[in-house]
Amino acid sequence: MYDSVIVDCGDTAALSPFLDAECKPLVFLTHGHLDHMSGVPTLQRTYKHCTVRTPPQQPSTTAAQLRWTSSQTLAEASRSLSCACMTVSLTAAAVPAHTSDSVILRMVVRHTDARQDNLKVEEEPLGCLVSSSPDGPPAAVSQSLHAGCAALFTGDTLFACGAGRFFTSTVDSETGLPAAATHLACLVSHLTSPSLDPPPARTLVLGGHEYGAANRAFARTLEPTNEQLRDNPDAVDRDVGSWYSVRGATLARELDTNPFLRLAASPSLRASLNVHADATLPVALAALRTAKDSHSPLTLSFVLSYLWLGLKMKAISWGFL
Repeated sequence: MYDSVIVDCGDTAALSPFLDAECKPLVFLTHGHLDHMSGVPTLQRTYKHCTVRTPPQQPSTTAAQLRWTSSQTLAEASRSLSCACMTVSLTAAAVPAHTSDSVILRMVVRHTDARQDNLKVEEEPLGCLVSSSPDGPPAAVSQSLHAGCAALFTGDTLFACGAGRFFTSTVDSETGLPAAATHLACLVSHLTSPSLDPPPARTLVLGGHEYGAANRAFARTLEPTNEQLRDNPDAVDRDVGSWYSVRGATLARELDTNPFLRLAASPSLRASLNVHADATLPVALAALRTAKDSHSPLTLSFVLSYLWLGLKMKAISWGFL
């Protein structure tokens, strides 16, 4: 059984305050990019009971509906994190948009007495669930995630006020669009559904990097009159819980500010992209992704830092570090 779950593993030093020497962590990787898995060799050396689960390679096919599934490993972790008065459910969904193997992990906390949902319970703490990235402090969700709430660990698929690049080259045979746009549209449709449970105001979104400032600057070029983009970007809803990263934002806030989520119901946003109001969501998302890539092109420093991570990971695996 596990006593903690780690989502991605970039900076192992940042994880030490949350883990003790004898812990039995489950490491869940949202995708196979080096900056999200470079700390795995060190973690395996440090914690002898460490278990690593990599995302399965997903076929690039059109998904009509997002499906949350629970493997035996996630079911065991759910039981480990639960306590007498609160139950935890960990499920994953494949969203091969950023990469062909990208997945999202969802954590839902419920009170064993459904009538007590939305109340903070502190008597019996949950185990620790941590998201680690290479460019900032980890985001931790533990006993402070309230009953009746959810946390989405989105890796590089969805960020605060943005979404990840499409690093897949597969083309949807039916539409001629990047298959990644179709998969991202499936996620957007799910997150903007009026029947989402828990609702957006009680769902926390945790991305793998902090690109909030740049993403908000781009979003303002598309929607200069959106007052929500002028608010304090670090404002959070404490009714959901407490966490340790500015990467955490409620889905409700993202629906007000994130252009990738707002495309589904914003004619003005489509107009700013020169996308017809009747265009399908994948078409609109593909246009938005192209515009965002032009606004924030890959830099040489990014490429060099990624190569450095690869060399560092090799050195660790060979025992040099």
